[in-house]
Amino acid sequence: MSIDIMGRTPVNKKRVTNKAKQDEIAHRLGQVFFEHGFSNTSTEELCDIAKKSKATIYKYFQSKEEIITYITNEKLSEIERFQVFLFAEELSFSERYKKAVMLVIEAFEGISHYFLTDLKNDYPELFEALATLKNFSIALLEDFYAKGVKAGAFRNIDPKLLAANDDLFFTAILETEFLSDKSFSIHELFESYFNARFKGILKNNSK
Repeated sequence: MSIDIMGRTPVNKKRVTNKAKQDEIAHRLGQVFFEHGFSNTSTEELCDIAKKSKATIYKYFQSKEEIITYITNEKLSEIERFQVFLFAEELSFSERYKKAVMLVIEAFEGISHYFLTDLKNDYPELFEALATLKNFSIALLEDFYAKGVKAGAFRNIDPKLLAANDDLFFTAILETEFLSDKSFSIHELFESYFNARFKGILKNNSK
């Protein structure tokens, strides 16, 4: 069921499509939602965070669901860009890996288990989109590892095994309870995991 941003059924007004304005509102709300979640945010808090009036927010977004969908899809698109670096053949395998991983690390900066939990509970179809992206990313990584091993850039480790380890890692992240009692953030976990992984697969003479 669609949850209205102001806690009532939205009026049938024509939404104004202005990506710059939508991005401005979504960016301000996203910064707070990613860190603290969104399920308990009041109408007054939403307007205060966005630095916009209720009428202005309604002008660009008809409901809370539309805002959460917009914020989540923007983040998914940001993460998806890692494949551009992963298969940039003008770069060495090590450069591709580092750039792709840094993009993912930066994309996940600020996202907390609070946001993932709210997304899973309130908008399961959006949460499922994260799982779909995860599966797509694992397939790309397996192909990348296979090409790196064949080119002699990576150690001779079974690409399926490497991808399976990544799958376990991403799955743990999506199990929202995993980080609920941890003292580190998703960003820190990504950085530590991929730095260790990179050192483990890269041949010493690779650049």
